[in-house]
Amino acid sequence: MENFTLIIEILIVLLIIATVAVIIKYPKDIVRGFFGFFEPDLGNLKSWIFLPIWLIGRTIELVTKFKIYENSHADLSEEPYKSTKNMKFDFENGTKYLVTSNGTDKINDIIKDFLGISYANITFDDFVIEQMSPTVVRCPSSIPFYDFNLLIQHSNNELQKTNCYGLFKSDKLSFYCYQDPKTLHNIIGQTHSGQNFSVYTLDDLNKKTYLKINNKIKVKELDMDSEIKGVQHHL
Repeated sequence: MENFTLIIEILIVLLIIATVAVIIKYPKDIVRGFFGFFEPDLGNLKSWIFLPIWLIGRTIELVTKFKIYENSHADLSEEPYKSTKNMKFDFENGTKYLVTSNGTDKINDIIKDFLGISYANITFDDFVIEQMSPTVVRCPSSIPFYDFNLLIQHSNNELQKTNCYGLFKSDKLSFYCYQDPKTLHNIIGQTHSGQNFSVYTLDDLNKKTYLKINNKIKVKELDMDSEIKGVQHHL
């Protein structure tokens, strides 16, 4: 009986340690999950009893500009875009960048958050800021295709309306890409030759290293002169 009690106590301690570790590693997700749980449901009048808690979350969101509620996501498609062909390319030997109009402090925080959800063998020191205004960050040469797209997706979600792009350059291919605002799991972009494409982030991207070409996808044109002036030499 004593041994059983000891085992239970050990399991409880391990559970507490694991909980604390999750909170430390994913604090933003914990906050979003907590307040999102209390969001009122129009179809359930009983849920409105939690309106004061929901309003606290909304106040935090407005004051700190930290996005808690992802209401717009409810209507976004989770499906991948169709493709007319899959363009395979050598991702490993290309140069990868993250470009944003935000300052270095903000992008440094985003990279640190990203590393908390990435399993790639890369560190914060592997990212190099090559240019200011806009901020151009050269990603590690060893960053996997999946994690590069995950970084773009995470950065776009955190920065919301701020311009933020992923850039890729090799001898044979250059492209820019960003999180598709109309769907949940698609990165979209355009190659240097004007071909529009998507990347579905739920695919096994470390095996499916290609761009899904589809010129019917609406991709915003990247105005090199006004939006990311000074980055031309990277493309």
